[in-house]
Amino acid sequence: LEAALQDEDAEVRKRAALALGQLGKHAAPAVPALVAGLQDKDAGVRRVAAEALGYLGEHAAPAVPALEAALQDKDAIFHRAAASALGCLGQHAASAVPALGAALQDKDKDVRERAALALWQLGKHAAPAVPALVAGLQDKDAGVRRVAAEALGYLGEQAAPAVPALGAALQDEDEEVREGAALALCRALQDEDEEVREGAALALGRLGMADLVSMQPPQCLL
Repeated sequence: LEAALQDEDAEVRKRAALALGQLGKHAAPAVPALVAGLQDKDAGVRRVAAEALGYLGEHAAPAVPALEAALQDKDAIFHRAAASALGCLGQHAASAVPALGAALQDKDKDVRERAALALWQLGKHAAPAVPALVAGLQDKDAGVRRVAAEALGYLGEQAAPAVPALGAALQDEDEEVREGAALALCRALQDEDEEVREGAALALGRLGMADLVSMQPPQCLL
């Protein structure tokens, strides 16, 4: 399969990358070949190589610098695949947090949403991206705003500076964004930092119990 990644036919190279991805961790020895595939002249091959690396999870850790560089590619679809792959690598992609934060400013809304999702998957390792995620709460796309809110909810005390912005997001015109913000603030109620808990309680208190019930956020109603 690794040899097939060098085939003259782009379709053969693409299928080889796809097959390697389906092998998961068993394809770990092929990581260097898949990284090389990120530079393929064919956009489809580059995209599938990125997706395959994501399927390898932590075994693709050596590919993080190359995937991070891929976020600068002109092809938006490749951008999305690279961001998604970094998210699948979890804590092993921590060094790519600044690049993912920058991707939240991409002109393509799907790239921005994938970047926010990747930061969500990185959990507390995404702490350096809090300012970018807070800015994401103001994104013109509701999907980006929702994922940004949910990502902040998994950052614990490191997301303390985001509590006021999450409180404001409770008034968002989109129901799913409001729910994401409410759930993030509910998680903040369990934070070890008293100021974080107080800020979250204040924001939720302003919303009112009737609105919380209509949103049906289980954590708030326990």
